[in-house]
Amino acid sequence: MFAVEDRRDDIRRQIVQSATVAVAKTGTPAAFFSDEDGRDIQAPLVGYVADFVQVAAGAKSSLSVAWLTAWRMVVTKARLRKGETVLIFGIGGSVSLAATQIASALDARTIVTSRDATKLERARAFGADETIQDQGGSSIVDRVMEITGKRGVDVVIENIGKAVWPSAMRALVRGGRLQRSVPFAP
Repeated sequence: MFAVEDRRDDIRRQIVQSATVAVAKTGTPAAFFSDEDGRDIQAPLVGYVADFVQVAAGAKSSLSVAWLTAWRMVVTKARLRKGETVLIFGIGGSVSLAATQIASALDARTIVTSRDATKLERARAFGADETIQDQGGSSIVDRVMEITGKRGVDVVIENIGKAVWPSAMRALVRGGRLQRSVPFAP
């Protein structure tokens, strides 16, 4: 099994392989983007990505929408910082997987959930520090409190919906930040 630092270095390498976008809007991590005529314009990387992404001159690729959504949730909105603990629901989804990799690259402690043990096992290879198999009820909150020494998590990344809201709220520390991928509906 890889040590935590080895996993984070590997995650940074994975991000390097897919971290430029051909067309970028303000606030999107990008090294190069094109103007309306298709000419390459060099632009600085924004945010934390600049700390660990290197892009070859002229290289172009794209980030999936999931990565951009995860970046906005984890970095822009939740403002996750080094040393904080984040709970990410539904590791089988692409947004949750991207959020896990971004959080790990930021040196945050990552806790992920899934009902599927195989997905949880794979999540460790993508940077998850702790995994929780969702068995319904209060099992997630109980396990989060056990992992964090009854403290709770600083940030919750939630993109499943109403079914996990009670667990998400109870898992947070006082003053913690809950970030959803869609707005709350009445």
